[in-house]
Amino acid sequence: MKRNRLTDALRTSVLAERVVEEIVDQLIASWESLPRDGHHVLSLQVELLASLEHELSPQAREVLSGVNSSGKAAKLARQLCVMQASPASVPMKQAAIKAAKGRLTRADRSLSATGGWFRESVILRDILRVHTPCSRSLTRQSSDDVCSKSELWRDQLHLTLANSEEP
Repeated sequence: MKRNRLTDALRTSVLAERVVEEIVDQLIASWESLPRDGHHVLSLQVELLASLEHELSPQAREVLSGVNSSGKAAKLARQLCVMQASPASVPMKQAAIKAAKGRLTRADRSLSATGGWFRESVILRDILRVHTPCSRSLTRQSSDDVCSKSELWRDQLHLTLANSEEP
């Protein structure tokens, strides 16, 4: 598959942009030198990072900072190296919210299909990254205790997602 066609196919949503940006970043970080048609990948990364108000990882930046040639790829490499992340990036927040909503939906489906309280509580704990005494090993707690906590976590997440408006 040609890289320019691949770049066109990968533009769909903010969450997809975030996932693709991370994949492309890892691809760039794995290069030993710029590939012949690398400008297609680099131009996609410029668009994604600009759209997400984000920046390259240090590993990818290190690879691209060593480019000393001229041409499209070198120009894009230099452009990528100077891009800086916005601390209050709305698109990055939107991507995180979409990911959380998707995980919550899957957790709700899983609970409905299996009635599995343990799996839901683990998924919701992971989503919220709760680091409190109640996030200790769930096997030491009664199933009723875990169920009530997972319902509380789910309600808190629903409230958080409902209050966060996507522009």
